[in-house]
Amino acid sequence: MTDDLFHQELIDVARNPSYYGAIKNADLVLHETNASCGDQLTLYIIFNDSKNPLSPIKVLQWTGEGCIISQATMSYVAEYAQGKTLAEAQNVTVQRLQEWLGIENIALGRVKCVLLGTTALKKAAKVL
Repeated sequence: MTDDLFHQELIDVARNPSYYGAIKNADLVLHETNASCGDQLTLYIIFNDSKNPLSPIKVLQWTGEGCIISQATMSYVAEYAQGKTLAEAQNVTVQRLQEWLGIENIALGRVKCVLLGTTALKKAAKVL
């Protein structure tokens, strides 16, 4: 791990994110914004059983704009969420996110950027 916020792997993930793109007929669409910096994302979720949002996630995709940290983190979160329920997918710790990002210390001003994806998943679980 590194303290370098913008190491090459992180930049590559942000530029080529996993599960990026809107889903036209998603079971759930949810928008989340980080008010402190303006980062934003929209989640598109299709559940295994579209009539049961407690069923596992069949596909989670997303669109968004923001800093490298929020975009790369959402890419990792989207990959992690595939096949999990919302309850399981939202329980990603800051420590795990730091491991995925390869960063040892997240500055206080960047914590909301790191947590934007999981915040959106928690909000999605409350909507249901």
